Amino acid sequence: MGVKSKSANMRAILLINTGSPKSLETKEVRNYLTDFLTDPRIIGLPQPLRSLLVHGIIAPTRSMTSKSRYAKVWRPEGSPLQILTEALATRIESESGIATFVAMRYNRGSLEEAYQRITTQGFTEVVLVPLFPHYAMSSYESAVAHAVEVRQQGSYPFALHCVAPYFSHQLYIEALLEQIERLATPDGHLLFSYHGIPLYQNKAYAGIPQKDYPYQCGETTRLVTTHPRFKAMNLSYEICYQSRFGHNRWLTPTLESRLEALAKEGQKKVSVICPSFVCDCLETSWEVGIYMKERFSILQPTLIGCPNDSLTMANCIIDQVNHHTTEAIEWTKP
Repeated sequence: MGVKSKSANMRAILLINTGSPKSLETKEVRNYLTDFLTDPRIIGLPQPLRSLLVHGIIAPTRSMTSKSRYAKVWRPEGSPLQILTEALATRIESESGIATFVAMRYNRGSLEEAYQRITTQGFTEVVLVPLFPHYAMSSYESAVAHAVEVRQQGSYPFALHCVAPYFSHQLYIEALLEQIERLATPDGHLLFSYHGIPLYQNKAYAGIPQKDYPYQCGETTRLVTTHPRFKAMNLSYEICYQSRFGHNRWLTPTLESRLEALAKEGQKKVSVICPSFVCDCLETSWEVGIYMKERFSILQPTLIGCPNDSLTMANCIIDQVNHHTTEAIEWTKP
């Protein structure tokens, strides 16, 4: 990736995803957890307390648990998220002719390495594409803020732009519909399981469509479920949220609570789609595909995988790059 033809204005695309451990070594898992959880947009505590909590308690005690979870989805060639993101980049570059690079928000040195490759190859403009369709402080905003900060600190010579959230983009909706048509249990119940966030993280953005996360999740769901292709599948549906941790109040209802209720109701055909992610990751492959399936074995919920490197998803991102980029990147400080 990133070595194909260059456009006339020397523009490149940079996909940025969350990241994962570089290997299954305990040290690498701990490094990833530390980098992830010390982000103030993930845990909103004052820096000294957050650092003490993460370095002294969470990372040392959760490393082995996280390692065992990653081991269940790890591929012989490495991290599934890294592999799937690179496959998407290859597809985008092939379809668009625009050199496409990959970086991870929480893999140490990943963004700096991508910026250096972009600089060495002489690109003068970079369009950043966070692989999070919805605006949330802990995902989209954190990735963009980090990309801007690293660029400023390294004095890289290229201009940096960013695509807007694409939660309502027609091709993103079509990419979800393709997955639902292919994998949902016919005549069953579909859970739109979005990644949860603490309520305080959305407080400053509530009522602002461009940044209001629950609103955007609702819009994605509305656009999918009102589409004729969805109606033809005869699926009931609802919204829930997953991956909660800590003691703050989070968006509800949770995926677990809804699966528990559906099991008690005797529901037999349940599918789960996770629209917060473009590429499958631990929260989809392990949390839903393994853990929830084992915990709610009576339901055997079907995981509907992410679009990953589908042609429709690639074209969605290409259209965003060509028509929906912005020069001004502003956010609320954590």
